[in-house]
Amino acid sequence: MGKVIEIFNGQMENWSRMDGFNANEIKVQEMEHQANLEIQDKTTRIKEKRADFSSFLDMVVLNVEEGWVNPLIAYSEMENIKKKLDSSSKEVKQDAINEAQQYGKTFDFNGFVIENFNGRKTFDYSQCQEIVELEAKLKARKEFYKKSKIAADAGGGSEIETLPDGSTRQVFQDENNELLVAPTIKYSAEYITLKQSKKIN
Repeated sequence: MGKVIEIFNGQMENWSRMDGFNANEIKVQEMEHQANLEIQDKTTRIKEKRADFSSFLDMVVLNVEEGWVNPLIAYSEMENIKKKLDSSSKEVKQDAINEAQQYGKTFDFNGFVIENFNGRKTFDYSQCQEIVELEAKLKARKEFYKKSKIAADAGGGSEIETLPDGSTRQVFQDENNELLVAPTIKYSAEYITLKQSKKIN
């Protein structure tokens, strides 16, 4: 047995002298292989959790539609989940951008077509006095029209004109007796807001 070990050790020593063979390299390769297996395992788990989570949300929606779950409970819990998702997404966003830049301009990845963009160009007019003044005048003028519309609706100080195409518009007179067209009012969809309460039901 001792002779076998001696021969084996001698062979290992010979191998270690061969070009391209290095025990440390073998160790590194094994570690890299193990790391790749672990990455694949964690990636698979993430995808499985996503599928489970998607099914869970479908179940919540179904339970609400069938009357088993209070919609306010479902909605508030989903809002909490959304906040956590948004927060977590922001934490990994820059890492994702850095990773995407290694794949080229546009590429397919994980079921998405991903495209890299440079930061958008915007213009700051805060030091352009003419623009600042014009925007201030426009803001003030819009406020005047808004208040005039509210006052006209409340006091009847306006009239409805019928245009040649059959459409109508509301008009009112300003302080100079100039006839102006009143703005129209549009309403957004109904909504609710949620704020965290100290009271726990």
